[in-house]
Amino acid sequence: MATGGEPQRKPQLQGRIDFLDTVNAAILLPKDDGIISIANDRTLKVWLMRDSGKYWPSVCEKLAANATCLHLDSETLKLLVGLDNGVIIEYTAETDFNRLSQNREYPAHSSSVTDLRLSVSNDWVLSVARDMFFQWHCGQTGQRLGGYKGAAAYLCMAFDAASDHAFLGDYAGVITMVKVEQNSCNIVTTLTGHSGSVRSLEWVPDGGTLYSAGFDQLILVWDIGGGKGVFYELTGHSQKVNSVVYLHRRRLLFSSGDDGILMGWDMSTKRSPAPAWNESKTCEICEVPFFWNVKDMYQKKLVGVRQHHCRKCGRAVCDKCSSTCSALPLLGFECSVRVCDLCGPDITEVDRRPLAVQHNMLHGVKQMDYNPDTEVLLTVGADRCVKIWRIS
Repeated sequence: MATGGEPQRKPQLQGRIDFLDTVNAAILLPKDDGIISIANDRTLKVWLMRDSGKYWPSVCEKLAANATCLHLDSETLKLLVGLDNGVIIEYTAETDFNRLSQNREYPAHSSSVTDLRLSVSNDWVLSVARDMFFQWHCGQTGQRLGGYKGAAAYLCMAFDAASDHAFLGDYAGVITMVKVEQNSCNIVTTLTGHSGSVRSLEWVPDGGTLYSAGFDQLILVWDIGGGKGVFYELTGHSQKVNSVVYLHRRRLLFSSGDDGILMGWDMSTKRSPAPAWNESKTCEICEVPFFWNVKDMYQKKLVGVRQHHCRKCGRAVCDKCSSTCSALPLLGFECSVRVCDLCGPDITEVDRRPLAVQHNMLHGVKQMDYNPDTEVLLTVGADRCVKIWRIS
């Protein structure tokens, strides 16, 4: 995929796997041409590409409950599977992925496990769940080492292996950053910016950037490495965003969700946070009172109007004084947004130049995975289908 003035190269569909039941998650194998999937029929399957060019299951495990999330460590080939009943199962895969050996079970949570990570250096199994707990267990003994209860159900997490910091995204739209020790954790900060649940987190150690996707159709870019925790928005989706993945070599961010659109954001270009919205009782251009300003409405003998805001300058304006719409990619707005009549004439074609490209995945996307070695993207759809795409 390309951005700006370069040709737009679309992902090429390499294969698809259709399921009889809802697919909850899937991940790509690190080297082989295959995937691991979990579905609502309580199965864990490893699919490998055969000579016929189709994917066939080489392993099928029947689980005690529906699996809800997966994590595979490419170094140790340890596979973590979170279940709907709160249990985590640990497997070790053979190098050819024709066999999975179960190591142990962790009775970690009291409700559905929503995300998992493995810290190889510490030998920790880290998890979050809908019971509002973040917990970590010893990979050697299986014993619980510590935990933290939040204020809302956790839906996703990210982990920085270099510093042992975890980022926990919850149903209330809050991201909690914690420093994990062997038997305790310390709250570093909380990040608030989403108005709906946080659906996906992606941590990029180079530069210390955290990407979060939410129910509010936004992707937020957090500057954690700078120590300020500031963020700016990326807007382009029309429905909730369920997954984000970062392509390090290409400096691209992929996002997708219920609208079935894959957005490829060029992160090599510096963007700026959108201006804060001004507070005013009257339009800041024509001074017509807004409909809640009863005093001015009475004094001026005018009917109050609805308040809007210019996305470029933040002015509070009426509909008549904000008749222009424009994309503002340098502020994160890839789609046309409202701008006031003072800013509109100053917006040039250079200002409108897109910094993202779109591709219709032809199904609502629940989750994505990306393999940087093979440059293959996987999408799990709400249509009981997993698609494998070649990125070139």
